[in-house]
Amino acid sequence: PLPAVERDRPAPGAERSPAPPATAATLYPRLLNEQGQDFWRNGPWDTRAFSRSLAGELLFTTVVDQGRELRVYSVPGVRGGRIQGVIQIVAPLEPTRTALDELTRTLLILVPIALALAALGGAFLTGRALQPIREITRAAMRIEPQNLSARVPEEGKDELAQLAGVLNGML
Repeated sequence: PLPAVERDRPAPGAERSPAPPATAATLYPRLLNEQGQDFWRNGPWDTRAFSRSLAGELLFTTVVDQGRELRVYSVPGVRGGRIQGVIQIVAPLEPTRTALDELTRTLLILVPIALALAALGGAFLTGRALQPIREITRAAMRIEPQNLSARVPEEGKDELAQLAGVLNGML
């Protein structure tokens, strides 16, 4: 099953080392024993996620530490078929949010440009596709009862050329 996704806040007064730098792209793991302590005597990044992982759940949570959002992945540490502790890996969300903001700005600029180009291209291609019909219409309008010698131009071998041929045959 996929890990649960939820938004948790750390328990008040939870001891931990300072959060990773906001621009860091590395992960910060903690290997926690059943009492919630790692080798450096730091507590879990997310105490509720720690408890749930100790019960066997894999989950992602988001915590706020020193004003920054951090993504915490908590997974039970199983050894010999028994959960011996929890592994929590934390990564700052700021680089992800920055990348998403840049992507949004880029799309807000490029999508209208692409739509305008598509509209211009569509208008151009439609004009080219309808040009033979306009020529047949103009030629047919020149045909009058006094001047039945006028003909519709038959260019090409497509359906429009066949239509021009039929119109000319009727005259």
